[in-house]
Amino acid sequence: MPSRVENSYVTARVQRANGTWIECGYQEDRVGGHSDSSAVVYSMGSIGKIRRTLGGRPEPGAVTVRALYDEPRQAIEHDLRARAGKGAMSVTEQPTNDDEEVIGPATTWTGILKMVGVTDTNMNGNAAKQLELEMHVESVA
Repeated sequence: MPSRVENSYVTARVQRANGTWIECGYQEDRVGGHSDSSAVVYSMGSIGKIRRTLGGRPEPGAVTVRALYDEPRQAIEHDLRARAGKGAMSVTEQPTNDDEEVIGPATTWTGILKMVGVTDTNMNGNAAKQLELEMHVESVA
C-alpha cells in the first residue's frame, strides 16, 4: 500500500547531562536523514582515461524536526538549548496507514543535537511558531 507524507509518527528526544531524556513529543515535520556516501574515484594508467569508482564511507545526512512551539515545548526549550552540540539525540519515524495503524518497520536516526531554533518573530506574519531541532546523524537503523 502506498504511503502519503503525513502518514507517520515522528518522535524526538535529547539526552540530558545526567543521562535522563528530554522527551520532545510528536513532531509535525522531519526533513533530511538521507543515506549518502563519499565517493572514491581511482584513475587507472598514466593518462587516467580508465576510471573506476570505489565504494565510499557512509555519510548519513542531518535530520531536522519541527513541531508547534506550544507550552510543553516552551517548557523544555532552555534545557534543549543547553544540550546543543553535546546531547545525544534520537529521532524515530514510524510509518502508518490512513487509519493510523502501524505499517512496516520504524526508522531511527541517532546522533548529536546540533541546533535548537524557534521560528523568527514577524509582527506582520500569520504562520505558526515552531520549535526546530537539527541533529548531526551518526547512525541509522
